[in-house]
Amino acid sequence: MPKFNKRTLAMMAIILDEEEENCHQKRRTTFVREMLIKRNQFGEYHTLFNDLQDDETSFYKYFRMSQHQFYVLLSKLDFQITKQNTTFREAISAKEKLMGCLR
Repeated sequence: MPKFNKRTLAMMAIILDEEEENCHQKRRTTFVREMLIKRNQFGEYHTLFNDLQDDETSFYKYFRMSQHQFYVLLSKLDFQITKQNTTFREAISAKEKLMGCLR
């Protein structure tokens, strides 16, 4: 068995201690996934809904209801499904939630 002097043992102890600290450090995780951050640019609601509003027949085929019926239903549900924005993330609008639910 090799014999080490005090200086070598001290250096080995410091190195092992640093490695142990690095192993126990926790990685920071993000609360919002990357795909959800891009939802405002590439999401179905933001890319499709405006086009559907311009064409009543396409709107009816997509939702199986008229725009008037959609907005009446939205007005009845709006206060129940609306959330507030926080510092961590932007809330999904009631209109977007209704669109996802109906589809």
